[in-house]
Amino acid sequence: MTPIPAGAKMTCDTSHLKQSVSWFYEQRLLTSLFHRILHPGGLELTERLATLVGITPHSLVLDIAGGWGTSALFLTKRFQCNVVDLDLSSRMILYAKDYAKTGNPSDKVVFHVGDAEHLPFKDEGFDVIMSECSLCLFPSKKKALAEMFRVIKPEGVVAVSDVTLTDAPRELDTQLLHLSCIAGAESLKSLETLFTETGYRHVRSIDVSDVINDIYVKIQQKASYLKPILRILFNGNNDLNYRELSAIGATLEQLFLQDKLGYGLIIAKR
Repeated sequence: MTPIPAGAKMTCDTSHLKQSVSWFYEQRLLTSLFHRILHPGGLELTERLATLVGITPHSLVLDIAGGWGTSALFLTKRFQCNVVDLDLSSRMILYAKDYAKTGNPSDKVVFHVGDAEHLPFKDEGFDVIMSECSLCLFPSKKKALAEMFRVIKPEGVVAVSDVTLTDAPRELDTQLLHLSCIAGAESLKSLETLFTETGYRHVRSIDVSDVINDIYVKIQQKASYLKPILRILFNGNNDLNYRELSAIGATLEQLFLQDKLGYGLIIAKR
């Protein structure tokens, strides 16, 4: 099987792919039941990443693909910083605003709809940019990283956590596997190279693949009702083939058992 080169794109139309990603993560039933799986390491890893980059009460942080705003709201509580929460999905931003009002009110978070590959912000505006388990979902990682580079202040820090994959075969390059963060994953070394090629300095990575072990256990525990939930979701979207699930599940298990599937942190300065 031929490995996917670093930065390789999905073969389907990128705008359609972005729409599919937005639709998939807008499903509240899925995100509420499997939040810990969709946010590897949970807020504990968010806190670790924020501490490593030195967020302070004076920091202006951009959280890219922030989903429900859980991390953004946590950062304001834990570090007393100001956060701009950005997501491609306007519906997800509405969910985040509702969540902020009812569960975790904060006047330090601002919500924006926007594309990571075309950030709607001026140059050099942020002290820190964070993106958790989302770079693998962007059709062009290089565009997204270049946009982060543009809007971060000189000496500012970009911090990414993401799924990693070693020796990924091209057979994984499918829409459904892209939605599950697998098809777009890179090796930790390839991610470091992408950052360096974009112009970042002091690029460093930390392997935290132990969080994948935790996810694997949780998926095994929830397998009995994961498939029925996905069947319900897929019935509303003709682009996704539910019959692929069993084959995909076997592929993911094989990657996990072969230690090819992991998770990593990438921290870099402009």
